Amino acid sequence: MTTMPPTMTLPGRTTPMTRTIALPLAAIIIMLTLSARVAAQDAPLHDPIPTPTGAASPGAAPLLPDDLPPSDAVVGADAAAFRVHLPLVVRPNPLFDMYPPVNRQWELEFIRLLNEERARHGLHPLREHPLLTLAARRHAYDLGINKVPRGDCGGGRGHTGTDGTEPWHRVWQTGYPGRFEGEAVHCGTHDVASAVRLLLESPPHRAFLLSPIPVEVGVGVHPIISDVEWRRGSHSTVMVGGTPNP
Repeated sequence: MTTMPPTMTLPGRTTPMTRTIALPLAAIIIMLTLSARVAAQDAPLHDPIPTPTGAASPGAAPLLPDDLPPSDAVVGADAAAFRVHLPLVVRPNPLFDMYPPVNRQWELEFIRLLNEERARHGLHPLREHPLLTLAARRHAYDLGINKVPRGDCGGGRGHTGTDGTEPWHRVWQTGYPGRFEGEAVHCGTHDVASAVRLLLESPPHRAFLLSPIPVEVGVGVHPIISDVEWRRGSHSTVMVGGTPNP
């Protein structure tokens, strides 16, 4: 029996047996590499930004939620179905900006003292209405700035405005929603209690201040603009009464 001597594989040298094993392995590696490249070409490209589920693809019609009508129904719908209701903004009477209060405490104290006197006579209290107050302030401004300094207040002249308006004109121009009942004017006192007292001491004014007819009231006041020593610090006072419409 012939024996083959053992074969030694030295570094850098190949034997026939080594070549026999290496060739099939190289062929397998090449085939696997080619197969991987073909598979990579056939696979879809990776999208780094994932598309949300249900999103429309480019060029496709936009999707509508299930609870919305189709697009043709939206186009043909009545505009009232899409009406937006905004809050109502009421523009204030511009006269309020022209005649702001110059002594609010005086106005309120006049009403308090007057209602105390009315209560002593069994009469209902008068409640303030802002539009009557506006009419009263407007005339008090006129008295304090124009009429009283030139002596145009006594003898019944105190009710007519410098612009020619009468008390009912001024009430009507405020937009007061009621009936004008009367006006009381005092041309100038240094304190509110004296204004109430002096008006009550005048019979025609007393009849108006203690009338059971008016329900609402407005009071305006303005300093007397004068260089006369005894008028300095005095104020004109106007009271307007009204009754709301039924």
